[in-house]
Amino acid sequence: MALEFDFEQFENLVVMRLTGTPTADELGTGYSKIFGDERFVEGMHCIWDCSEIDLKRIPISEVRRLPAVLRQFMVRRGSDYKAAIVTSRGSDYQLLRIYLTILKLIGDIQFRLFRSVDKANRWINNVVKLTAGRLGVYNAFFVRIAISQCRKPVILKKVKLSK
Repeated sequence: MALEFDFEQFENLVVMRLTGTPTADELGTGYSKIFGDERFVEGMHCIWDCSEIDLKRIPISEVRRLPAVLRQFMVRRGSDYKAAIVTSRGSDYQLLRIYLTILKLIGDIQFRLFRSVDKANRWINNVVKLTAGRLGVYNAFFVRIAISQCRKPVILKKVKLSK
C-alpha cells in the first residue's frame, strides 16, 4: 500500500506514512480511506511522513497532479488544520521545498517541512522545546504558549527543561 495511516486521537492528528513509489491516484485512494474511518474528525492536523520514499523516483507530472487529486477532499477535510511533511533525506528535503509551492495550490493550509516526525509533532501541538541553558537552572515549570495564528485559547503546558 502506498499510504498507511494512524490516528493520534488525543492530539487531533493523523500520521500518514508513504511507501514505495506512489502515484497521485494511489495517494488519493489511500487518503480517501482516512475519511471513511470513524476516528477522523474534520480539521484534524496531519503529518505526511515521506521518509521511506525516494522522491527522485516520482515523476514531476505526478507531483503536479497531486493538488487536483487532494483538492476533491477539501470539503470533508476542512481548512483550519496544519499539515507537516517529513523527510530524512537531504535531497528529498530540497525537492519538497520546491514541491511545497505546488502543494499550496490545494488550498489555504498551513504547510511546513521537517526532518523528523518528532519536530513535526511538536509544531502541530504548539510545543516549544526549552533548554536549561537559555532559562537558568529549573527542573520544571509552567510556560504559556500563545501562537498568533492559532484560534485556540492559550495553552498551559508543563515543560521539563533539558540540560
